[in-house]
Amino acid sequence: MTPETAKHALADAVDDDEAVLLGTAVLGKLTIADVPEGVRYEIGTMDDGAVRLAWNGSFFCRGWQAVR
Repeated sequence: MTPETAKHALADAVDDDEAVLLGTAVLGKLTIADVPEGVRYEIGTMDDGAVRLAWNGSFFCRGWQAVR
């Protein structure tokens, strides 16, 4: 996933209950401004159709703060 693809996925997830799956490689290339308020994201990969979380949980942004 590229940073641009991640930004589009995050923007498309506004008003969605599902968390966006982000890989660890792209996470370091995003800023808090790239995550719309209320959008949840998880860190991991897809492996044979199953989500493999690198971290068990999800984050979302509230203002300029990432909340777990």
